[in-house]
Amino acid sequence: MEISRSMFRSALLGLAALAGLVSFAHAEPLGLPSGLSVDPPGELDLTYQIVHSYDEHEKVIVGWDGDKLQYFISIQKLPPDYLNADVYLAGFARDLESAWGSLDIGRRTTYPAKGGLKGTVVAYSSIAGATDKATHRLIVHFLTDGAVSYIAEASLVPAASFDEVFDYTVELLQTARVESGVEPTGHAYSEESPFFGTWVCDETDPSGRSSVARLELKDDLSFATEVRVDSKVVFAAAGTWTKDGNKLHWIYTSSQPPLPAKNREDDDEIISADRTIVVLKSFLTGKTHVYQRDSKSGN
Repeated sequence: MEISRSMFRSALLGLAALAGLVSFAHAEPLGLPSGLSVDPPGELDLTYQIVHSYDEHEKVIVGWDGDKLQYFISIQKLPPDYLNADVYLAGFARDLESAWGSLDIGRRTTYPAKGGLKGTVVAYSSIAGATDKATHRLIVHFLTDGAVSYIAEASLVPAASFDEVFDYTVELLQTARVESGVEPTGHAYSEESPFFGTWVCDETDPSGRSSVARLELKDDLSFATEVRVDSKVVFAAAGTWTKDGNKLHWIYTSSQPPLPAKNREDDDEIISADRTIVVLKSFLTGKTHVYQRDSKSGN
């Protein structure tokens, strides 16, 4: 039996087996769930597919060198407030350094893309002191037309050339444009998807006061929340959110009253979750709250 190229690639990846494979043998334009469209250059060896070791549902753009996986790119639409590349990438670098323990910022450049988009790309790596080898490598593109912004993250396999992948991803994303007539969803189906919608936590404290928290989780991974005590608004905030395993991670970009700097990021442990009820425990306060989906919101 003759083994096809796509079958051979799947075998190479083992546990990171592939599904939903789309090849760009003829460089077809690709419309992405983020609302962007790219026209893959014919000289780049790319597929659009699921990589199970990354996400069970979200397809990514995968770069190859023959039958060797080199990198894959995930692209997301950012919340409305993120239009400045320097501000966003500075915060991104701080988050990486916190997560990796060390950070080396390498090549950086800007480039024009289709439809009035401007791209800024930065190479990030983390160096292990004992081995002097990069343990993490990421190439990040920030694209904006001044009205909307997108982030594209290229993750490299250990054997891939940092400089080559940098150039390949610039070549690809120079073709990016906002797809007219397409409403961006921010994400294809992902682990955040079941949480999209409006949730309400209605509690009574020991003194008998009523407390109602309303939380809207949007599919562009922004959120808005409001807390009322005896019908009076005592807290309102907005920001971004993501799901990581059994945690929801919150980054507050604005709040009233303002939060101290140390409290502008928080995590909630997901105790249980289904279509109508989510039980969360705050890592910051240790308190557990039960949220019910708001059927009146239409979600």
